[in-house]
Amino acid sequence: MKNVVINILIIFSSIVCFSQNYNEKNNFVGIWQADTTIEGSAWLDNYQFFANGNFIFNFNEYDSNKRLDCLKGKYRLSKDTMYLIVENIVEVTDGKLTRGATSWEDEWLLKNIKTHEIKNTDLTEYKVQLSSCNYKSLMPCIVFDNRKYFKLKNDPNDY
Repeated sequence: MKNVVINILIIFSSIVCFSQNYNEKNNFVGIWQADTTIEGSAWLDNYQFFANGNFIFNFNEYDSNKRLDCLKGKYRLSKDTMYLIVENIVEVTDGKLTRGATSWEDEWLLKNIKTHEIKNTDLTEYKVQLSSCNYKSLMPCIVFDNRKYFKLKNDPNDY
């Protein structure tokens, strides 16, 4: 029983510590998925934050008709604000239009797609307001501009 109480205290203190220090870059390294703590057969919108200041924003994989695959760039933190600069845009090109064959596929979708990475010429620095969130999960949770994101992986390369 004593070990259970100690483990609970350790988990609680790490959550409190994270929520108080969410502006430290090391706390962000990993994969953060929007809206849910559940890792499904595909990813929802998510950020991969790397220790070197790079990020990748991946668009919802369940949307098989999207034309944007991901955004790549740099991030920096300042107090309760994250600044993002999108340096490259990965677009979906080509693909064969077909009807969805299974219950989890869209009614219409593109198969055999290719992607093309293009340099972004507009290097606007986007400001994202950060705040900690209260959620019943033991996973770290942060609010990026009013949308909850949950840290599902500590390794951003585990995508």
